[in-house]
Amino acid sequence: MINHFKGVRVESIVFLFLLVILALKIFALTNKENVKKSFVVASIAELFYLGVAIISNSALSAAVLHIEYQTVFRILAFLMLFEFFAFAKSEKLSDLAGVGFGWSGVVFGFAIFGSLGVSLITSKQLILNAFSSAGMFELGYMIVVINIVQAVYLMSLFETIVFKKGEKTAKITNLLPVGIFTLAGIAVFVLPQVYLIIPKLFGNIKPFTLSFGFDFSGIRGIFALIFAFIAFIVFLYSFDYIQKHKKFYYSALAILSIALIEVALSDSFESFYLFWELMTISSYLLIMHSREDAAISAAKIYFVMCIGGAYLLQLAFSDFYANGMEYFTDVSAVSLNIGILMLLGFGVKAGIVPLHKWLPAAHPEAPSSISAPLSGILTKAGIFGIITLIYVFNFNSQIFSYLLIGIGLVTLFYGEIKTLFEKDIKRLFAYSTIGQIGEIVTVLGLMSSLALSGALYHIINHAVVKDLLFLSAGLLIMSAGSRNLDDLKGIGKKMPLLAFPLGVGVFAISAFPPFGNFNSKFLMINASMQSDNYLVAFGLIIGAVIGFIGMLRVFRFIFLLNPVREFKKVGGLKLWVVYLLAFVSFLLGVFPKEVLSFINSAIHQTLALNVNTPDFVLNLPLSVIIMTLGAIVVFFFGKTSKNAGILAASFSFIALLEIFTHKFSFGVFFAGLVLFMAVLNFTYAIQYMDHSHKPNRFFANFMVMIVGILGVALAKNIYNMFFFWEIMGGWALYIALVHEEDDYSIREASKYLVYNFAGAGILMIGLSVILKYGNSCLVFKTIPLTHEVIFAISLLTIGFLAKAAQLPIRIDYQMHPKPAPTPISGYISSTMLKTGPFMLVKMFYFIIAGAVAIRLASIGVIGHIAATVGVVTILMGAAFGLLTNSMKRLLIFLTVAEIGYIIAGVSLLTNDGLAGGLLHLVNHMFFKDLLFLSAGAIFYKTGIDNLDEIGGLARKMPITFLTFLVAVFSTAGVPLYSGFVSKWMIYHALLQKGYVFLAVMTLLGSIMILLVFVKFLHSAYFGKVEKRFMNVSRVDLYMAVPMGILAVLNILLGIFPSIMLKPINMVLEGFGFNPISYTLASVSIGADTLNMADLSVYLIIAIIIGGSLIMYFGRKERNTHIFLSGVRDLSESEIHLHSQNYYEPLIVLISSIVRVTKRIFGLKGGYVER
Repeated sequence: MINHFKGVRVESIVFLFLLVILALKIFALTNKENVKKSFVVASIAELFYLGVAIISNSALSAAVLHIEYQTVFRILAFLMLFEFFAFAKSEKLSDLAGVGFGWSGVVFGFAIFGSLGVSLITSKQLILNAFSSAGMFELGYMIVVINIVQAVYLMSLFETIVFKKGEKTAKITNLLPVGIFTLAGIAVFVLPQVYLIIPKLFGNIKPFTLSFGFDFSGIRGIFALIFAFIAFIVFLYSFDYIQKHKKFYYSALAILSIALIEVALSDSFESFYLFWELMTISSYLLIMHSREDAAISAAKIYFVMCIGGAYLLQLAFSDFYANGMEYFTDVSAVSLNIGILMLLGFGVKAGIVPLHKWLPAAHPEAPSSISAPLSGILTKAGIFGIITLIYVFNFNSQIFSYLLIGIGLVTLFYGEIKTLFEKDIKRLFAYSTIGQIGEIVTVLGLMSSLALSGALYHIINHAVVKDLLFLSAGLLIMSAGSRNLDDLKGIGKKMPLLAFPLGVGVFAISAFPPFGNFNSKFLMINASMQSDNYLVAFGLIIGAVIGFIGMLRVFRFIFLLNPVREFKKVGGLKLWVVYLLAFVSFLLGVFPKEVLSFINSAIHQTLALNVNTPDFVLNLPLSVIIMTLGAIVVFFFGKTSKNAGILAASFSFIALLEIFTHKFSFGVFFAGLVLFMAVLNFTYAIQYMDHSHKPNRFFANFMVMIVGILGVALAKNIYNMFFFWEIMGGWALYIALVHEEDDYSIREASKYLVYNFAGAGILMIGLSVILKYGNSCLVFKTIPLTHEVIFAISLLTIGFLAKAAQLPIRIDYQMHPKPAPTPISGYISSTMLKTGPFMLVKMFYFIIAGAVAIRLASIGVIGHIAATVGVVTILMGAAFGLLTNSMKRLLIFLTVAEIGYIIAGVSLLTNDGLAGGLLHLVNHMFFKDLLFLSAGAIFYKTGIDNLDEIGGLARKMPITFLTFLVAVFSTAGVPLYSGFVSKWMIYHALLQKGYVFLAVMTLLGSIMILLVFVKFLHSAYFGKVEKRFMNVSRVDLYMAVPMGILAVLNILLGIFPSIMLKPINMVLEGFGFNPISYTLASVSIGADTLNMADLSVYLIIAIIIGGSLIMYFGRKERNTHIFLSGVRDLSESEIHLHSQNYYEPLIVLISSIVRVTKRIFGLKGGYVER
């Protein structure tokens, strides 16, 4: 027994001993160049640990054990140093660079890490336990500081002597003593009881036997399995990736893999900490694999930070030991102090800000095969610790929740913002990892079972996809010889098979379906709204948008920009491995129910909690399957425009026939229209795309976009609707839009995709609120209109209006890109954008179906605002159509205007408004597509989009002119053409609702639209034909037939609206509304009836009479030259009246309004011509 001193005096004495140790360690560090001197001083410092013996018998036992360990390992280190001194003939650290590389370095490293404290029974842990037991926990912070200084010093020696490049020693001369002390060091791990004989004389030390866990149940099983899977993937990838130092590499990788798995499976703190240190050490060695100075420096940052975090964990564990807790299951509560220490210890490994510095340092310098697990699973070891702290140790106070959410959001935004500016692809992915870790930590801060389920799903997805990204980047770096994005430009064009997995990873990490991250992101947002935490939900969405912009940069560099250098071929097993990871991400996306069942079962096994996750089950209608298979067939076999177009149109027609087998519903009606339009546009594209490149890619992605629209139309529940909504507006649409791959196309398509992504984020938040009440789309019929639900409906309304380009703020950013190929531009304008009104109708009219008046009044305000927005966009779209001189941009602006009529009608929440809005939805599909196809025919024949540069084409392209004229009359609402009937119904519905001002504004919009088309018609079709257009000919059959069919439909629906009013009435009845009164050629709204048969007769009579009068009284036409006041040097183009000269005073007025608006709202850039 030893004499015990009491009180502050003991603590002060121990503190002085620790201060001496720290001073000696700092001296050694600052004098590290003199290796012999500094190592002697650092070793002498260890003797002062005997000063802690005055605390207690257990402290004395721990100190003695520590001296034993240090004696063995430091003598072994000295023996190796003497070998190195003799070989280098110097004791200076700089002269010893690389002398220890090889087997001698293995022995020296074993001694160094043993000196650092890695052992089965950690003497430093026992000293800390003694501090905690004696109520001197604060002294443990001094131990942490000492350990960190020692780590920096010892790693400086180790890195220089073993890993820096230089001439290595040939052999070990003192084999016997080196062998003896090496065996003695090994005994620390395999026969620890030998070292306990003397310490046990002073106090009881419990023997410890190394054990491996094999219980893969519960949450730990999830982590262990993902660690094992990724380790297996990395081994496969490495077989033909790693070309040097293979023995060292695979040995360290094996240790890392085992350590990671056992970190998850360990039951006791001692076992956990040993494997935690082995994980840190082995990964540290692998980061330095290249032996380059930058890699060594990055590895030191990683090691010092992570070992520092480990020392904080060791200190926290001492509190558990002091209270008799040796196993994780013993802990039932954690104090705030201990919880913060554990958060810091785990947070360093996870990479949360501000403990993240090692990620952007280590990832670029490590081999890509190591960068992948560093990001994919080592960071998850830290997350595993945080989950254990919150859910197993019940450290779930509100203060800690706020802290985690705050740290998570800061980490999220920091990481994602950094991706916007980074050019090193591996460092960029490292910053992305920081952002993704921030997402997970933020959601864990909610501390609910649903949040845990979503976080675990995201952990699995992130592990798979981030490994996919890093391993794919490794292949590209091998091919290009550079990590810089500027040097990787266009590698996806040159080597598409090599780059394809990285493209998958970019969109998967951005949470696009059909990849797993979509499900986990949706679930995390859902968990946020279930916890009523709007800050987290909106924070995750904003962070995701920023991160997506960063990822889109990568895609643009890799796949869309032109290459600037040659690339070498890369293949082999490693390429198959990344394709396997891409496939796994796909499986995680299309089987959410199975994944969630596995996760929720694990949560129940560990925490005895039942998790109520939404019913995420992906249902694939047969028509969706047909179109999906068609996209695959087209991609592989549609090598020419003709083959691809015929295949696409054929599969669309087969899917259309399948739709006819369905029982009628609003969704089936819309799906039929979607496929009918697809058949026409694919047929048209057969000829239109014959001049273009990669037709298989264009048609396949076009089909995938239609798959998304079909899925939205036929979805029975919210999850499936939103899954396909993201398919519709995601990666396939983007790839189709950037088909021309020029800077303009890329910029405009990127803008549109980011806009869609942000809009989908708003929808995700709104839908997550609705999911509280059920997953079925019919939930809107019974949902209580609480303030929260009204807010969610408002968000959904904004999201659906955004899809329809109806938000009256910077509508140029909401419109699809002008440079996209005409077939898809026409389809987007005519069909895809209708998904916004389609979903708005389903939401509004399910809510009010059979509802009492008070429910109708509650939702009516939102409908009124939506109707007003629709009318405002009518005027905005028409006004900007007057300003632009681009054919396609003019039509796009008018798309915005015409959809405004649909929104104005359906938002009235009346049967008349719904009928008029739906009829205009159908009519707009036909006449808008016809407008685009006709304009596309001009562009196809002339290659010109600017109205000022063409003219007189009516005589050269009569069929195109006549079909365009039909579309113009339909759009402008001229009697006998389709748009007239639907606009008449909308006007009357507005008046019946009492919205007189809005009705007048819609009439004004129609007049403005007509003015726009007068300008278009004169500029493109009338006037004198320029010489360069003399050889322009009519379009061929593939383009003429779809245009002709659409023209006939516009006329038929203008005279016989009953063709569409019949199914529309069925839709009305499905929502519980009274049907509209109609006959074959008439329709009634209230007391007013519009009879198109009578009107047709009157118009025909008027035309006959007018024509006869003109023929009888009209003078003979005489052609003469234009009077030019004697000017003779004007060209035909200068004499021609250009579109920009039409309505000049009106254009000046509108331009002035735009300028003032931009000044008020601080808007910059070109609003009209982009």
